[in-house]
Amino acid sequence: MEKATTNLSTVLGIIVIGVAGYYLYTQKFADDTSFVNSDLDMENVLKNANIFIERSRILNEAELNLEFFDDERLLSLRSYSTPILDRPVGRDNPFSDTGSRSTVVTGQ
Repeated sequence: MEKATTNLSTVLGIIVIGVAGYYLYTQKFADDTSFVNSDLDMENVLKNANIFIERSRILNEAELNLEFFDDERLLSLRSYSTPILDRPVGRDNPFSDTGSRSTVVTGQ
């Protein structure tokens, strides 16, 4: 019975992979602009594109004043953080005996 189940699972798996591959292959040739169904939809797409272009132009014209980072008050600040020390991670041989003889007691 196990051999029949294995064969059936293999055949079903191959069929599923074939159907998924065919679906993905046919999607490659699908029309990319299928979401635009009418003139109203096209107008909305163009309006949103124009809004995006205008906002992008405004953001590109913005200039940042970086003199803030050269201010003496900012440069005089001190860091009070503590450095993180590198510690060895793991063991040279992870399969060797650790040397500990602890036992787990259960059922008490």
